[in-house]
Amino acid sequence: MSIEHLSWDSDFFGRSIGRWRTPNIQADNLPDPAGFELIYVEVQETPEPTLKAEGWHDAGRKLTFTGPTSSAPVDDAIRTLTHRNTELEELAWLSGHQSRYKLDPRFTDAEFKRLYTRWIDACLEGQWNARILGLESNAQLAGFVTVESMEDHARIGLIAVHPNHQGQGLSGRLIAAARSTAKVQGHSELKVSTQGSNEAAINAYIHRGFKKMNSTHYYHWWVEQ
Repeated sequence: MSIEHLSWDSDFFGRSIGRWRTPNIQADNLPDPAGFELIYVEVQETPEPTLKAEGWHDAGRKLTFTGPTSSAPVDDAIRTLTHRNTELEELAWLSGHQSRYKLDPRFTDAEFKRLYTRWIDACLEGQWNARILGLESNAQLAGFVTVESMEDHARIGLIAVHPNHQGQGLSGRLIAAARSTAKVQGHSELKVSTQGSNEAAINAYIHRGFKKMNSTHYYHWWVEQ
């Protein structure tokens, strides 16, 4: 399969970026990378690749889970956020602390933060018919979750709880609020993706009845110019 040019990513990061989806990786089936500086390689449910070439960064495995929405009322302590501030920005960056853009050393910390800040702004601007739900404690934004309405399902895009408030059950309350919000948006299914290394998140979703749908392993193929 050929490499797909990703216009949004290329414009945002100022690099020519593409995506190559493949069932497996072998040295003799690599596409011609000419014209690209970075290629996201997506490998579906396969063993580790036999190719270990220079310029390849193992970006980890992404797991996607699905669960039902809920008719339960939203927690009274949770409100819809309508503007970006420092607290929300910092929680957005925290939500991506295990993302491939954070862990790949060729992306700068500034690029990572700009990407996740843009994600928040997109939700506030109404993309994906999204809502940002926040939970406050002692006048501090203790956690948040984005609920994004897609064509046939809703998804949790970003979710995080401030370190000062972890271990208090806030993530469960945010997930419950996301389920209720997704139901109001007209969906019966709520999806969420997380990194395979994020055991706490995986256990939280499984504990709340989410089922694993699929798994994709990512590599960043940095092409030497």
